[in-house]
Amino acid sequence: MRVIDVKLKVLENERIEASTGHELIPVSGLHRIQYTHRQRHAVGKSPSIQKFIEVYTDEGIRGRCTTTMTGDQVDIVRHHLVNRCPWDREALFQLFYKGTRWVYQPPGWFGDV
Repeated sequence: MRVIDVKLKVLENERIEASTGHELIPVSGLHRIQYTHRQRHAVGKSPSIQKFIEVYTDEGIRGRCTTTMTGDQVDIVRHHLVNRCPWDREALFQLFYKGTRWVYQPPGWFGDV
């Protein structure tokens, strides 16, 4: 089995505003200090974006997972992964780990693959 392609899929939902995380809110009326949280929204109207990476093999098997990779990072992965056996996990890990040092990517950038 060989990898034949790696693609980045980006989905945008304009009906849902992007979240920028959570904020802490103090709960009033208690004898002690306690906090709860609520979702914090981005300033202005920006769509919610979800990215996926898909890996295709020559046997018709397709793997997909959510990712935080950029298009440039997916290009790096594609360059090194195409025509390689996906079962050579340790060799692929070592290859991408070296890329973390020499391609100046943040640690763990290839974890989604």
